[in-house]
Amino acid sequence: MIRKAIIHTVLMLMAALPFLGVFAKDASAASSRVAVIKELKGTLKVKKAGGSKEFTAFVKMSLNEGDVLKTGAGSSAVLQFANGSSEDDKITVTDNTTLTFSKLSNNKGTSTKVSMFNGSAWVDVKSITSKDDEFTLETPTAVMGVRGTHLLVSVNPETGATRLSVAAGVVTASSTDSGSAASQNVHPTQGALFTDDDQGASEITIAPVDLEQLMNQSDATIIQAILENAAAITLENEQYVARYEKEGIPAEIGMSPKDLDRFKSNTENLLGSIANQALKSGLLTQERLDQIIAEVKSQSGIVVDLTKNTLVLTEEEQRLKEKQRLKDDAATNQADERKKKEAADRKANESLLNKLEEERKAKEEANRKAAEEKQRAAREEYEAQLAPAEKNRFETEKKQREEETALASVSPTPSPSPSPSPSPSPSPSPVLSQNADLAGLLLTYVDSLGAVVPVLVEPTMSPAIVSYSASVPNTVSQLKLTPNVADTGKATVMINSQSLSSGSVSVQLGSAGSTKSIPVTVIAENGSTKTYTVNVFRQPNLVSSSEAAVTGLEEFDPAQTHYTLSPVLSNVGSLPMTFGTEFSNIQIDVEVIGEGSNVHSLEPSPSPGVQFNVPLTGGMNDIVVTLLDMNEGISQSYLFTVVRELSEAKEITSFNFAGLSVTGAINVTNKTIALTVPYGTNLTSLVPTIAYTGKSISPNTGEPQNFETTKIYTVTAENGTMQAYTVTVTVAGPPVNLALNPIGTGYPNVSASFTCGCDSVWSTVNGIFSYNESPRDRWTNYGGNSTDWLAVDFGSVQTFNQVKLYVFNDGGGVKPPASYVIQYWNGTGWVNVTNQTQNPATPAAALNTVNFDAVNSSKLRVVFTNQSGAYSGIVEIEVFLN
Repeated sequence: MIRKAIIHTVLMLMAALPFLGVFAKDASAASSRVAVIKELKGTLKVKKAGGSKEFTAFVKMSLNEGDVLKTGAGSSAVLQFANGSSEDDKITVTDNTTLTFSKLSNNKGTSTKVSMFNGSAWVDVKSITSKDDEFTLETPTAVMGVRGTHLLVSVNPETGATRLSVAAGVVTASSTDSGSAASQNVHPTQGALFTDDDQGASEITIAPVDLEQLMNQSDATIIQAILENAAAITLENEQYVARYEKEGIPAEIGMSPKDLDRFKSNTENLLGSIANQALKSGLLTQERLDQIIAEVKSQSGIVVDLTKNTLVLTEEEQRLKEKQRLKDDAATNQADERKKKEAADRKANESLLNKLEEERKAKEEANRKAAEEKQRAAREEYEAQLAPAEKNRFETEKKQREEETALASVSPTPSPSPSPSPSPSPSPSPVLSQNADLAGLLLTYVDSLGAVVPVLVEPTMSPAIVSYSASVPNTVSQLKLTPNVADTGKATVMINSQSLSSGSVSVQLGSAGSTKSIPVTVIAENGSTKTYTVNVFRQPNLVSSSEAAVTGLEEFDPAQTHYTLSPVLSNVGSLPMTFGTEFSNIQIDVEVIGEGSNVHSLEPSPSPGVQFNVPLTGGMNDIVVTLLDMNEGISQSYLFTVVRELSEAKEITSFNFAGLSVTGAINVTNKTIALTVPYGTNLTSLVPTIAYTGKSISPNTGEPQNFETTKIYTVTAENGTMQAYTVTVTVAGPPVNLALNPIGTGYPNVSASFTCGCDSVWSTVNGIFSYNESPRDRWTNYGGNSTDWLAVDFGSVQTFNQVKLYVFNDGGGVKPPASYVIQYWNGTGWVNVTNQTQNPATPAAALNTVNFDAVNSSKLRVVFTNQSGAYSGIVEIEVFLN
């Protein structure tokens, strides 16, 4: 049932795209997917960009630029931003939160902006590594630039104040007031409060994080999200502390080593302080807290020490914290005063309205009395002009009318009584209603999943408007019309020669691409009629049977919306499809609903007439293909269901570490993986990147691990079977200089195209570093050519990717070369190594380091080009595999 509901929701959203602003003329061809709903508790409403209708959200639902998201009371959600990597950013939002977002991409980077109007959100930004990528969080009073950061933001709906609490990283905060001061940095364990003063000017107050306020702006979901990110928070804070120890502490934190020690201690104690405060406030139970801490330790090896729960503050920090609280109280008081004033204004307005109403009633009464008096005076004037006989007849008729009026008020249907009049007055004929108005008209159809779908009728139904239009998908051949007359119980309706006083009538539509005019005639009680016309356009087929090809489908019928394909084997990884069209400006969107109702979009969008492959997962795959006519604003969706056999594949195919040029050696028989990392590598927090075949792997790829001991990685196949791999990481010894030969014979052997008579090529590999005359230990090409080379023959094939040149400069005839290049012997000739990176970029005296792609060769040489009027020389050459 859940899967069917998700499929139906996807199809309905696709069908509703023309009414949700997708085809707006000033918008791009298609809205860009920004995020998906990863987790959901309670009720979450989404208003699609450009639309007015709210949809009930579901897990794995895609969120696009301009969508507005609202969480209901007691609800929460986790949004995962679609950056396409395991480092996707996440936002956890609490109840009563409203936000929207956009993502703009160019050839430099991606800019993601989240606008939050009220509520609270925990932001976990990991993926921004490029200086051109941006993640910005905006509220009505604050703008926060986020980079590699974990933070909590809340917007007070009463005061409009924004409160920011930073757990890790640095947030660049500024006010939305263009006339306010420049941006300020907010560091870990700090919080910022954004308020408006009495004059409406924005203020930012930065102080140590207020844990009581943090609990007030959070719920259990937020606290759990913070603690579950303990590993990432701890690692990032350690990196900042190390940076500050090396480069100096920022002025916002302090100036002395003692300030740095306090900052380090507070970052280490922050998580314990948050956990302790959560227990005190009742947001978490001890049992749930212990469970979260155990999960963090199991997944990352990080232990959250609950005994470290004290934040040490200086007197100045205490003063700033108190100042921030006073600012918050002032904002609350200001909001209360504003509410009181608004209430007083409303009361004053009500009093004024009541007074005006009393004056109006008094004026009406005065007018009524004046009219009666005028009527009395006119009657007396009329009677005074009558002759006696006429006056008697007038009085008699007047009295008779008064008696009839009095009698009618006592009994509306009196029995006939003898009249002294010679002939009785005839009874009036009943008046029949002439109301032939139509109060409403509902058009519906049944979709391929059996759901009743209402049809949008334009303009909005009104009794005075008699002509309407509607559009239905090409697959709809029959409509049900349910009329609602204004004069219920008296008027009837005639539709297609069928008369009905209530209920519905079915109407057959024309072929795809045609318009059916349906007359709806309302017959009033008195027989008068009024005809309304509904022109129903059945959309054309955007793709014909000859223009579509789906592997496993014999023939495609555009009038059929659901196809069940034959099952495929587990080794079938994708389903080829092609959808051509004769229409211009057609966009194709593909949503795949895999096993477990996992929804993902196919990106980039396929092109019409070009074959594309839809990836399949084990089990049931529901593929929703939607064609969008961007010119006419219509869409057509087709559902293809195919079952792929569950695979038993569960192999690790590659294993390496982020930032290290190391690839794991996988023994497919013994299920072991061995890696040797460079000398000096810290094994306690390495981040593996793992490729595998199967459903999942534990621990997961991208999670930091301590590899000081062997680690077990378990791959689970689609069919539920598992395979364990043992991973062993060894730290390599110090790098070996492949060119070193202190004895001056044998290999490595050294040669040069030219050597000064007072120098020796062997001096460059003997391990002696002397830039002086005593000892004189160097090679130069003094007196030689404008370009000369020095070569090292290893005697056997070696692997190397780094050369260190210790360049000689005597300030006279020998100077650093104008340039140099590293070459290796490929068996038939000398070629340049690839991707050479020289440091410094311009050759200089002393050490020059060259890194390049690793090569396998028995020989290496350096080709020097002299400076004008000088020669080149080195005191030593070293060759490494780094």
